[in-house]
Amino acid sequence: MTKCLSGKEVETPNKEWNLGKIHVKQYEHARTLMTKRNSLEVIAEILSVCEQPQNKTRVMYRTSLSWQMLQKYLSQLQSAGLLEIHRSSTKYVTTQKGLKFEEKWSELVELLYS
Repeated sequence: MTKCLSGKEVETPNKEWNLGKIHVKQYEHARTLMTKRNSLEVIAEILSVCEQPQNKTRVMYRTSLSWQMLQKYLSQLQSAGLLEIHRSSTKYVTTQKGLKFEEKWSELVELLYS
């Protein structure tokens, strides 16, 4: 069993057929991890990464977002009051409202997938 980004457990095969340089088991595991995330999952990830002040590049790499998508999400999160620019003006940090969102999101994921 492998855990997806949404927290859902997905079965992965135990077979290890060799397909050139990639083993099937590795491929299936990677495929599970590459499932599309919905916007709430992306938002929760950004807020989690920004619990400590982070610059845009770090957030982009840790959330695997393109620069364009990151800009969109950062703008939305700031407008909603979930994220703010840290004192240094180059880093983003999760607000109290954002931390509350994270808490509620965790409860929802646990309720749905437990």
